Amino acid sequence: MMNTRIHYLYRDADNYKVQNECVILGEMTGEQEQRIIACLDEEEYFVPSRVGMPERKFDTETDSDHPWFEWERIEETGQKPTLEITAEELVKRFEEASKGWESVRTAPESGKLPYCVTVQETLSRTVIVWAAERIDAEVTAQELCNAGDIELGSKDFVDRECTCDGVAEVGDFDTFEEYGGTQQPDAEAPAQEDAAQPAETLDSLNGPWRNDACLGYAAVAMERADLDEETIRKVMHTLESCFDIISVREAGDYYARKATVCGW
Repeated sequence: MMNTRIHYLYRDADNYKVQNECVILGEMTGEQEQRIIACLDEEEYFVPSRVGMPERKFDTETDSDHPWFEWERIEETGQKPTLEITAEELVKRFEEASKGWESVRTAPESGKLPYCVTVQETLSRTVIVWAAERIDAEVTAQELCNAGDIELGSKDFVDRECTCDGVAEVGDFDTFEEYGGTQQPDAEAPAQEDAAQPAETLDSLNGPWRNDACLGYAAVAMERADLDEETIRKVMHTLESCFDIISVREAGDYYARKATVCGW
């Protein structure tokens, strides 16, 4: 029986890439792959760990890392499965996970992700406890602490350790305190409302939208980047055609998403 190899890519904000792949049981049809693609953020990005797929990034995590991977393609293979799951089971996992992709979205205005961090502090104080023997003294001290008779405070601080537990999920915002955030994911909000937020930044542009001004900005940027004339000409012609098929809001959404993933 033939199985299915899935190819997907991790690309950090500095555009460094790591190829990923896994093999599932049996063959995946084109229709099943399209159902998966329809579940992806921007029909391209997903978080493998949310659907039980392995994630391979770089050995050391940096500020350029993020949770998103890119779906690439599938192919038939005679290789043994690395995941004991069928195509239909995987499709259902994607359909369920797609309801929560927004929980790992990057806030467009800050480029930051919400992470859960466990903060552990060590407090220490020596007290005198009267007891018959050593173990009794320890038990009595524990009981005094439980009763609130012995309370440790800031003056007893010894050490602190902060451990990141991963990207926060939707339910975490109702459970834990939040610091430094600019927005919270809303599990009940329709996907189209979340997608519309990046484009709202266009409303703050100084002056009305003009295609010729956009072309001018692009030309200046490419010249300052020392691109050759032929490349500039091709980009300008392609950009002009984009005005006819992509709306201003769609362009804003696309830029906000790519800027986060690619570090533009």
